[in-house]
Amino acid sequence: MTIKMHKVWFDGDNLVTQEIPEEQIYEKGNDMKAKALQLADEVLAKEYAPRLEIAKELRRLHLENEQLKSRPWVGLTMTDMAELRRNGWHTISDKHFQVIEAKLKEKNGG
Repeated sequence: MTIKMHKVWFDGDNLVTQEIPEEQIYEKGNDMKAKALQLADEVLAKEYAPRLEIAKELRRLHLENEQLKSRPWVGLTMTDMAELRRNGWHTISDKHFQVIEAKLKEKNGG
């Protein structure tokens, strides 16, 4: 899967779009996350009412994301594969399931 992100802004009356390379998205991700959480903490500390709910939601989503990252990888069981086959994926072999699962595990840091 390829992630595409664009920076978009107005230059006078023109709408300008610039694609950000995938490697730069991940490179800057941790820094951006830290800045967003810092801003949320500042809003929460000042109890700035117009943005308070947004800051609380950002903090909640960050915590939820961190908990999901700490969950151990759980692969497909034979029961899972059989259920998928019953639900229309009957042409996929065990080997195909294993290849798909390996790629998902790799992408999800498992």
